[in-house]
Amino acid sequence: MHWDSITLPITFEDWDLRRILKAVLPAEMDFSSYSQAGHVVHVNLRENLLPYKKVIGQILLEKVGKCRTVVNKVDGITNEYRNFELDLLAGEEDYVTETLEGGVRYRLDFSKVFWNSRLSHEHERVVKLFDSRSLVYDACAGVGPFVLPAIKKGRALHVLANDLNPESVRWLKENSALNKIPANKLEIHNMDAMDFIKGPVAEDVSLVGTRNRFQRLVDADSCENPPSGAHVMMNLPGYAVNFLPAFRGMLARHVSAEITPKFPVKVYCYLFAKVTKMKTTFISLYFSRKLHGLKVILSSKKAAILSVLKE
Repeated sequence: MHWDSITLPITFEDWDLRRILKAVLPAEMDFSSYSQAGHVVHVNLRENLLPYKKVIGQILLEKVGKCRTVVNKVDGITNEYRNFELDLLAGEEDYVTETLEGGVRYRLDFSKVFWNSRLSHEHERVVKLFDSRSLVYDACAGVGPFVLPAIKKGRALHVLANDLNPESVRWLKENSALNKIPANKLEIHNMDAMDFIKGPVAEDVSLVGTRNRFQRLVDADSCENPPSGAHVMMNLPGYAVNFLPAFRGMLARHVSAEITPKFPVKVYCYLFAKVTKMKTTFISLYFSRKLHGLKVILSSKKAAILSVLKE
């Protein structure tokens, strides 16, 4: 038996991301995670990591596949358009990107619209609640992560999408064309969510649609294929709860008080809450008093999801 001594150089390329960050950062500091949308990698660094932000950015740029831009969110979402100020940590200052989620392509300007890749499972979960006879209304549609897969996967009869941010509406229209969405399947609005609910949504709910005609609720009994249900999305956790009063009396201008939809109307209101038994009870009572005739169901998630059903 013969033993030889050899030297094996270990370079940057041989280390994975986690080990590199652990070696570079002080022992008491831990880099948690990142998210990626196309070539843009986004981090939300805690204050104690900010002195190392450029190093972290450069490591991510070199170790994350397809990454060309690394940004840090400077502050929370505080403006009405749901975008936030970005701090470029490494790479190109190019925020127009394209990403794929659930078989749907999305183009967007990451600096001007809201996008969170971590919500992909929630988008998929909710879309599965729809069917081919569903009416889908998204009051805060963004670039389309709920409405576009609903149409593309044949889980919607008719869709109305809205966003207050003109940039979101611009990219929603582009993504609709990118995914070859039929023009008669999607109607896009750029207005306040309250106005959208009391206007286009109320008018559309008061109609029962078929492929060839629309009938008022008063004629719903004679409709051959009435909708299976209406789903109103309000994914604006910081503010969506304030839109709920818009549903009170929303049909009054369109049909008489004696007539109600022949199908369920479900409202998905997202909010941030650390849900405990006490807080769940409080929120439920609050909505029961504020919105007469509406039943409130809470999930136990940190970002609680309210399904508000008209009884």
